[in-house]
Amino acid sequence: MSNNEQTIQFPVALKPLLTDFVVHVLRDRISSDQLPSYAIQYFSERQNAQPYIATLDDNTESAGTFVTHQTSCISNQNDDIISDEKQRRKSVWGGSPDPDRDLTDKVVMKNPDVFQILCKIVQDAVIYVGDDPSLVKQFVKYLAPKYVFKGEEIIRQGDEGDYFYCIESGKYDVIVNGKKVYELDNKGSFGDIALLYSQPRTATVRATTDGKLWSIDRDTFSTLTVSFAIKQREKYLKFLHTVNFIQTFYARGWLSENRLQDLADALRPRYYVANQIVIKQDDTDAYEMFFIEYGSVKVTRQETDRTIRELKILGVGTCFGELALLENRPRYATVTALEECRLATLDAKSFENLLGFELKTKLKEFVDKEYATGTLDDAPKNKN
Repeated sequence: MSNNEQTIQFPVALKPLLTDFVVHVLRDRISSDQLPSYAIQYFSERQNAQPYIATLDDNTESAGTFVTHQTSCISNQNDDIISDEKQRRKSVWGGSPDPDRDLTDKVVMKNPDVFQILCKIVQDAVIYVGDDPSLVKQFVKYLAPKYVFKGEEIIRQGDEGDYFYCIESGKYDVIVNGKKVYELDNKGSFGDIALLYSQPRTATVRATTDGKLWSIDRDTFSTLTVSFAIKQREKYLKFLHTVNFIQTFYARGWLSENRLQDLADALRPRYYVANQIVIKQDDTDAYEMFFIEYGSVKVTRQETDRTIRELKILGVGTCFGELALLENRPRYATVTALEECRLATLDAKSFENLLGFELKTKLKEFVDKEYATGTLDDAPKNKN
């Protein structure tokens, strides 16, 4: 090998480790500002867990070789000679689910009544799906029934995670280190932590009555959760480019693409029916702002003489509730859904972290200019 060539040794475990880290960042929707602290926590937990990583030899970690010569790069990886047993252990450690993987063979047929019941269970119990109807239905397609009997141990602390479970019926004790810490009573879900974080079961779950569960295997669960996170981000990125102040901020270079992605990751969907109140005048519990994805809302205010004044009708691509967060003040007006609506919500903590002082100041100036007559939930500027 000539002097201007360089041999770089890399551990076989590096690629799956970094890939798994990226998957967890996407799945947990970590913002750019939170990334360094999240990385510290993630790799510290992996170090403490000391997971088994497949190598060519149990006693010697083999490395691949990159031979670099000016602009050329030759990669020599020895994955093909890893034994089947090593590959199996590697999959237990984690790996990187493919969000585009074909899951047709995993679909479990159900009658319409059961399907609707499961949609409600998943919407209430599976936080990784949220309340997006399309994602809920997609998740439900892969659930398989499992009947359990009193005294049956469904998962055991320390075991490898293989399934995630939703409860349709029955009561279950959650046991940690031999001590009961919680009871699941005919609702809820369990088994997700081992699947999400590629670690052993953190608790034992034992049925205290006969019951019925719905399960989904590890690979399908991982594929779906990553796929959902990616789809959610793509959808909200597209939507945010239609929002009035976002368009302005992005065009002027105040809002970077990375910050916009973080904002998309922080949004959560919420649904309202016609005549349902979204926010109420004088409410001091102002902990989120709203973006209208579809539908329309009416903004009204009750004046001191008790009359109700209509301030504005808001439609798709507009937002409201921001000044209560900017100025830490009660809601100035009541916002009511005029029809079925889907709103994207941004909680106060994410609002604070993502915007920062400079963008909050620019948003305040933008809102004052655009809504100087006193609409949304903002009071007129001369109001005490």
